[in-house]
Amino acid sequence: PGVRRLAANPLLLTILALMKRQGVTLPERRVELYQKYVETLLKHWNLARGLDRPPSRDLDVIETVRVLAPLALWMHETSPGVGLVKREAMRRKLEEIYTGRGVEEPEASARQLLADAREYAGLLLERGAGEYGFIHLTFQEYLAAVAIALRGQREVGPVVEALAAQIGDDNWHEVSLLAIGYMGIVQQRDEAAGVALWDLIQEAPGEPGQAAVLAGAAVVDAWPGGVTPACKAQVVAALAETMTDDGRVKPRQRAAAGRALARLGDPRAEVMTIGSMQFCYVPPGPFWMGEGDDERLNKHLHYGYWIARYPVTNAQFEAFMGAAGYRTRRYWPEAERAGIWKDGLVKGRWDDEPRERPVGYSEPFNLDNHPVVGVTWYEALAFARWLTERLQEKERLPAGWEARLPSEAEWEKAARGGVEIPDKPI
Repeated sequence: PGVRRLAANPLLLTILALMKRQGVTLPERRVELYQKYVETLLKHWNLARGLDRPPSRDLDVIETVRVLAPLALWMHETSPGVGLVKREAMRRKLEEIYTGRGVEEPEASARQLLADAREYAGLLLERGAGEYGFIHLTFQEYLAAVAIALRGQREVGPVVEALAAQIGDDNWHEVSLLAIGYMGIVQQRDEAAGVALWDLIQEAPGEPGQAAVLAGAAVVDAWPGGVTPACKAQVVAALAETMTDDGRVKPRQRAAAGRALARLGDPRAEVMTIGSMQFCYVPPGPFWMGEGDDERLNKHLHYGYWIARYPVTNAQFEAFMGAAGYRTRRYWPEAERAGIWKDGLVKGRWDDEPRERPVGYSEPFNLDNHPVVGVTWYEALAFARWLTERLQEKERLPAGWEARLPSEAEWEKAARGGVEIPDKPI
C-alpha cells in the first residue's frame, strides 16, 4: 500500500520504474523505500535522464545525506507542509551545516552542493522565483526524519525531545514515524527505537493518549524487526490502557488507539474470541423509549435479560465462518424461504453476486476488533443460532435459554438503563 500511494505521483513512479530497471527489489516498508529513492537519485538519476555525457564528479551518497538531512529538518521547521524556502536563506543554512561539520571552506561547499544536487541529482529544485525545495515533500519528510534519528547516535533523549515537541501536529506525523523506522530498520538499532518510544509514552506530551497512539503507529510501521518484542508488548499495553481511559482520553484518540491495537494484535479475549464474550445483565423494569418527555414514552419490560458487552466483532464473526456457518443449513431457515440463502451462499439487496462472507469494506471497518459490518439481518440471525450452540457446548447458557438478536426495546433499555437517563455508565 505504501508503494502504491507513492506510485500515484508521476515523478516518484518514474523513479520506481528506474529502480526496477536496475534490478532493485522494492521493499515493503516506506523508510527503506525512501532510502533507496534518495540513493537512486543521487547515484543514477543523471544517467537515467539520458544525458550526452556522464557527470564530471560523483556525489558521495553518505556525505550528501548527512548534509541534506539537517537541511530538510530546518526546511520542515521553517515551512511545514509546503517545503519552500528562499535560496539565500537555504545557502546560509548550508554554510552553517558545513561549518558545524568542520569543513574548511563552508561557503564554497554550500555552493557546490546546490549545484550538484540541482544538476546531477534533481533532488533540490528552484520551484518558484528564488524559492527552492525538494522535488517532492516526501523527500523532505524522509530526510528530516533521518536528521532526527541521527541526533540519537549516542542516546535517545534528543530523538524523544524532537518527537515530543511536535506531538499532535499532522505536518510532523510522517516525519516521526520515519524517524523511528530509520533508527530501527535502516540503522538496525531496534532497542534504541524501542527505548525512544517507551520514553515518549512515559513523558506523555500533548493531549492524553497522543503519545501512545503515535508509538502504536510507529510500531505498526516498524514491526517486525524495527523494534524489539518487548517494546511491542509495552506499546500494546499502553494502547489498551489508552483505549479504555474514557475519563481522560478523548474519543478520537481512544478510537485511534483501538485501530493501532487491531493492527498489532488486540490481546483482549473478550472481543477477539467467542469463548470469552462478556454479557451484562439488564433487569426488568420501566425505561424511556424514544425522544421527549411524554409519559407515553415510559415503557416497561417485565423480564430481565443479558446483552453482550460489545458488538460482535470481525474476529468473532470470522469464527462463525471458520466453523462452516454459511454452509450449515439449519442456521438459515428464514433466509432460505426468502431466497436469500442457497447452498452456502447469500445474496442481499446490494449484492451483485452471491457471497459466503460479509460485504468487504476497507479499514477501519475490516479490523479484527471492530464491529462486523456488511451483513444482512439473515446473517446476524444465523450467527446468533450458531452462537447459541457454542455457548451451550461451553455450558455458559442455561437450559432453555438462547442467544438471539435484541429487539428495539431491549436494545434501548440496555443503553438507557431505566426511567432516569444516566449521564455516565452505571
